[in-house]
Amino acid sequence: MAFQFLDSVDVKTGIRDIFFDNITDADQTVIDKAEASAIEKMKSSLSGRYDVDAIFTATGAARNELILEYCIYIFLYRLHARINPRKVSSTVKENYREAMDWLKRVMNSEENPNLPVLPNDEIGSGSVRYGGTQTSKDNFY
Repeated sequence: MAFQFLDSVDVKTGIRDIFFDNITDADQTVIDKAEASAIEKMKSSLSGRYDVDAIFTATGAARNELILEYCIYIFLYRLHARINPRKVSSTVKENYREAMDWLKRVMNSEENPNLPVLPNDEIGSGSVRYGGTQTSKDNFY
């Protein structure tokens, strides 16, 4: 079983092999798509402040444990939801919500995880957070 960022030991911390094989039908394509989706979800939330390339290309002990945990939560939710979204277990749903809430807090700068930060010249290059200082003096409405 090959993974892009996660490994089989990481996945075993979240689900037993027999259940994992059942929800994936032992289909590597399903596994790859779910992992890619989880990674992209995390990247989209972290990319404004953090070097997501460095985060998700790290290997072995260099990987951040919190990122691994939340990536597994999202990954497993995607796999469970493909079977029947209405029958996903409450534990899987709670873990997914926890991951999404954490990503939202990080995006809003309410949490500052120990992750590689983007260089100053790249931070905020994707959007404008605040308006300018000029005000219009000639409003003819």
